[in-house]
Amino acid sequence: MRRTPALLVLAALALFPSAAFCQEDRIRATLATRPVPTELLPTLTADAQALLASSTRTPVTEALAYKALGFVAMNEKQHAVADKHFTRSLELNPQDGETSAMLASATLNQKATPNWRSIALFHYARAASYTGPGALPESARAGILDFAHKAFTLSFSKDEKAFQALLAATATQALPPANFTINASAAAPAAPKPQ
Repeated sequence: MRRTPALLVLAALALFPSAAFCQEDRIRATLATRPVPTELLPTLTADAQALLASSTRTPVTEALAYKALGFVAMNEKQHAVADKHFTRSLELNPQDGETSAMLASATLNQKATPNWRSIALFHYARAASYTGPGALPESARAGILDFAHKAFTLSFSKDEKAFQALLAATATQALPPANFTINASAAAPAAPKPQ
């Protein structure tokens, strides 16, 4: 299926609001626009909900819809809701570095769990270390890597090997294991605690 460039779709939507673009194209176009104009947020929500209700959705398009809903929730400062949507998006499509970065930001902003720093750092490290399909551009990954390294050094340890171990773990796994925490004394990701 041929994709229409994002800016072209947005321009066509502005000129011909009733044009019959598919929800997936409009979501991709809207998310590709930085910053996203606030007046497009209701349309983004409606498109995402329509895509989720569609009988032709795939895991990738469903992940895109959850990413869009998470994006809208972040813009409305509903970080817990954004966290839920971004997590579901990564469960459906783990090959999305941008969603990892947005999930890190949502986690950092809500500070809802005792280990929120570890979880946020996991997602930032994931966004920086993931290089497969759907990875962020190199320049974006470099900036996130720098931020993650500084956060690791300030919050946990100056041990470079421990930070590299975190990056290696996140390069192959989109979501942290249950009860994930970074052990400050050892400065290495701790194994999940048995439940």
